[in-house]
Amino acid sequence: MQQSLKSSWFKSSQHTSTISHGEPASVSVATPTSISTTLPIKKLTAVEIKIRREKGLCYNCDEKYRPSHKCKPQFLLLQVEDDEDDEVENADLEALQFYKHETKEVLHEINLWAMAGEHSPKSIRITGVYLEHKLHVLIHNGSTHNFIQERIAQKLNMAVVPCKPFKVLVGNGEAISCTRQCKGIKLQLQDIDFVCDLYVLPLKRSDIVLGFQWLETLGPILTDYKKLLVKFDWQGKSMELLGESIKHSQPLQLQNLRRLSSCDSIASMFYLKAV
Repeated sequence: MQQSLKSSWFKSSQHTSTISHGEPASVSVATPTSISTTLPIKKLTAVEIKIRREKGLCYNCDEKYRPSHKCKPQFLLLQVEDDEDDEVENADLEALQFYKHETKEVLHEINLWAMAGEHSPKSIRITGVYLEHKLHVLIHNGSTHNFIQERIAQKLNMAVVPCKPFKVLVGNGEAISCTRQCKGIKLQLQDIDFVCDLYVLPLKRSDIVLGFQWLETLGPILTDYKKLLVKFDWQGKSMELLGESIKHSQPLQLQNLRRLSSCDSIASMFYLKAV
């Protein structure tokens, strides 16, 4: 009996010893998946930027761009090669796009050169008259609508009325809001009388920009940009407008510079410095 108890105790002790000194069971612990901190970079060339702008596509995705557009959640960086900076700058100068505060895109455009009052291959500059006041008028087919310089509208006491607000989106992302217009303005161009609606914008140099909104009222048009000539039929008569040639630059007197600066008529100013 004692021998049987000893044998039983020995086996139990041996079993207990095996459990207490055995290797612990392995435990599987889930480790968090490492997240890469490097964001994908989406590179667009100047040509691709131009194509997307013409098609009205978002720069970051392939969907149509609208004022309420939001890209699907993703991480994207836009990078342009340094050697294409000039091309990108030229592409950005091509047009400013206007959108109303609606989901529907409105194709209002004005070329940046027209905005600054600079000459471009698509523009013809002439002198207009409003109530015996001479105005610098730029005929530009790159602008869909007619615009007038804010300072000129105030100076000539034009009736300025509110219009449905829309934004001007510049290529660099800057937004200019247009909220006012002058309706039924009687403008004389080289002894020809016209009636125009003009949107008020902070133009430079040019007092008025006449775009497609005005050009389409003329009917069929023959334009010779080399001769700066526009021919059309108006009220049963053959008419033509002759543009003014670009004058050579003349030295500017200090008093004239101060006058231009005081009335915000300077689009850009540069100076030379010896190094």
